[in-house]
Amino acid sequence: MKKTIKKIVCLILIFSFVFCTSCKKEVTNVPVVDGKEVVYGQNINLFSYYPDTLNPYTTGINKNFDMLMLIYEGLFAIKGDGQAEGILAADYMVSEDEKKYTIILKENVKFHNGKIFDAKDVIFTLDYIKEYAPNFLYIFENVENYYANENKVIFELKNRQFNFITRLDFPVMPSSTIISVLNEDKLNMPVGTGPFKYQNNIMQKELMLIKNDEYHISGIPYLNSVTFKFLKDPSVAVSAFNNNEISVILSDEFVWGDVSFNNQYAQIDFIGENFYFMAFNYENELLNDINIRKMLLRMIDKKSLSEKVFQSKADLTNSTLNPRLNYGGFYADLYSKEECALLAKKSGFTDKDKNGVWEKMVEENWYSTSFSVLVNADDDKLLKIADFLLQNAKDSKISLDIKRLSGEEYIAALEDGDYDIVIAKEKITSYNNLAQKIDFDGKYQVPYEMYLSLNSILNEVTYDKPYQKLKEFDDAFKEMVPYAAICYDTNSILWHHSIKNMSDWQKARLKGVTQSFVSFE
Repeated sequence: MKKTIKKIVCLILIFSFVFCTSCKKEVTNVPVVDGKEVVYGQNINLFSYYPDTLNPYTTGINKNFDMLMLIYEGLFAIKGDGQAEGILAADYMVSEDEKKYTIILKENVKFHNGKIFDAKDVIFTLDYIKEYAPNFLYIFENVENYYANENKVIFELKNRQFNFITRLDFPVMPSSTIISVLNEDKLNMPVGTGPFKYQNNIMQKELMLIKNDEYHISGIPYLNSVTFKFLKDPSVAVSAFNNNEISVILSDEFVWGDVSFNNQYAQIDFIGENFYFMAFNYENELLNDINIRKMLLRMIDKKSLSEKVFQSKADLTNSTLNPRLNYGGFYADLYSKEECALLAKKSGFTDKDKNGVWEKMVEENWYSTSFSVLVNADDDKLLKIADFLLQNAKDSKISLDIKRLSGEEYIAALEDGDYDIVIAKEKITSYNNLAQKIDFDGKYQVPYEMYLSLNSILNEVTYDKPYQKLKEFDDAFKEMVPYAAICYDTNSILWHHSIKNMSDWQKARLKGVTQSFVSFE
């Protein structure tokens, strides 16, 4: 069953999945701006920190990794909107049982040292990752075996995983790489296949990458070079951006609402990986009542929360599905104080004493919709969400007692279940298996029956027709409310108007520079 990469609708649950586009070699047409064709050449300045290493697998600096991904490339790259593009892969096939992926590689691609790229380089890189790159071991979690066959790389999976292709964005190194030199010499010259190359020109204050004239995609890059200015902290980067000393800035460097830019700029927002939600402690008998959980979901004014806490830089959701991705737009606004009141009455609650909290008596036991809420005081965003939810809850006759703990105290309270509700944040990446994150590996309590029911739906998601089952999962999640989803955060790229044709990418966030150009005179 051959699956060519032609914008196939492959949707995601709790992680970024892809619309696959053709990855066969294409000739890039020269863009036209204001009736004039682009002029090749020129340089733009970007921001980074002085690198800890030039090895993409061991760097601990995100911005350094962004820089290195202009030198290195993966088999695929994932754009900010969830689309995937073949980079070193020309095509791929998926077996009928969806447990075998055959990646067909591009031919006549050169590394910067002149070596011709082939399947041996991919196998060498995968072997290196298994031995030396623990942060990339997610690639192998569901891989039974991998091997080369002529100009193809085959992955045999343990279990069907329709999003497996999203794991293949790792930077590929030439098989001629001397591992001891790579591991021991932190500033060893990096050699990739990317649009820009390094020429041993690192200085104390900056590093320049120059155009790869033999790049395998015709017509790009347009720029002759990219200079990375080494700045000491984000505040300096913001100042440099305002003063036109650097041309591009990422949302790592600023906080929305806290920075006022004094110049004009263009902007792209793209999906983030931080998922915000309220997790329940099911040892509280009331939280086993589906109507109470639905109340807690419907009490959240998510649109106002997005505006006031995230400065509208959030993707609202009612389940673990990210609505920014093009899987059908499942999100619907459920906020309703009236619906909360109906659900309370449905479970036998009233407010007889007019104290602003729903209450009821059951066999001489007094119950009220009052809950202790745990929040990590080391996370400013979570604290702001907690403060916002206090008023939301009050408006729906629910009382929240916020427990703001930090460090070891927070960890101990979370592990001991010393809360009714916890306001939480978890990272959901593009490559996670579907089932692994329903209960976040057991970190939060999800009743086993709910887990099995949701997991059974996910196990039926197929590679070529995911929409129906993902919609079924979304509906089931909202009906069960194993935890109350709130939103995903959103990342942004900002750039000066002097730069044209910038695009956004998930992992290699500066890859858009490849097709960018500076406005000409």
